[in-house]
Amino acid sequence: CVEQYSTDVAEIDNIFVHLTNVAIQKQAEDYNEQHGGKWAISDLMLFTESTRGKAASDKLASDMEQLIVHTLKAVQNVIVNDKHSFEMYGFDVLIDKDLRPWLLEVNASPSMTTTTEDDRLLKLRLINDALNIAISEKRAPPEGPDEELVLGDFACIFDEKTKHEKRPPPPPREERSSSRGHRRSTSFSRS
Repeated sequence: CVEQYSTDVAEIDNIFVHLTNVAIQKQAEDYNEQHGGKWAISDLMLFTESTRGKAASDKLASDMEQLIVHTLKAVQNVIVNDKHSFEMYGFDVLIDKDLRPWLLEVNASPSMTTTTEDDRLLKLRLINDALNIAISEKRAPPEGPDEELVLGDFACIFDEKTKHEKRPPPPPREERSSSRGHRRSTSFSRS
């Protein structure tokens, strides 16, 4: 949000203090066109680690991954499962002051419209990584339980073939050996 949320009755008509999408927020006088109120998930994790510590950042990442896994498991019987196609989902997550993630909504085929240069680059990387996964040849699974399956900026957080074991989150992009400089293709709103 552009402005801090308030429960003050005098602010009830101020549309910028409520949880609203970018289409509304970008009309605000204080809208930041540089970042558009969005952070890459790696920036969110870095901010959380710097303000709350590594354990809190790791727990938040794990809690968000579990929220996504449980959400998809809840609807797995109604999701079209066609090995010749794929679907991209956008998860809108609110993180409260206690770093608890709350699912707001899931968007099937989320919008690829961009509002800032950073947003454009993030979504281009997302599209690139999604297509690389969709058209990639079959890859060998990780050799050991501590090895993770990573492709582009995606990490396997749930694998039905490994007895539903969750893989640990990947290290920040800077720690991986790749020089492509991707960020995890997820964005969060700043409040």
